Amino acid sequence: MSYSDILASTALVVSLLTAGWTALRAWRWDRPRVSISGEQWIGERSTVPGRRIAGFSLEVVNTGNQSTQMIAAYWQIDRGNGVDIRFTASHGGGGVDSLFDAPDHANAPNLPFTLDRYGRCAWDFEISLDGVQNQALITRARPVVQFTSRKKTEFAYGAWQPSQIAMDARRLCRES
Repeated sequence: MSYSDILASTALVVSLLTAGWTALRAWRWDRPRVSISGEQWIGERSTVPGRRIAGFSLEVVNTGNQSTQMIAAYWQIDRGNGVDIRFTASHGGGGVDSLFDAPDHANAPNLPFTLDRYGRCAWDFEISLDGVQNQALITRARPVVQFTSRKKTEFAYGAWQPSQIAMDARRLCRES
């Protein structure tokens, strides 16, 4: 084997690796990249004195190169027992015992909806705490969104946050 054969073989291998790497990078980039964040709070409904509510906000951002369809959005609640509890992020309330109309400032989209490339959507929703069992046992919560990517369903998860519901429930137990 001559020096030119070795050099030609090496050039062929390097060019094939470069082409493969370029194709992989283009394939990975050419899809939606969805991230989600949110906040939670506890309040009291002014129209019904004494009725406690939990409020949640969601912000979904698509930084990918393709638009995507948002199928579902919710807050995942963890009690440490492995049971997946969800408070659905729908307009007009959501979750367990949704009793309230949506707040005036909440312009929640109807799910499913399309989130364009480089698009952003944010909204708030509230749920009644009357039907939520064992509130003091809730340890943490995080926002989650389900979306389509390349004809399959994927999930984007936000960061876990300490549960405002549990903190409020413990505070009420101490006060009574």
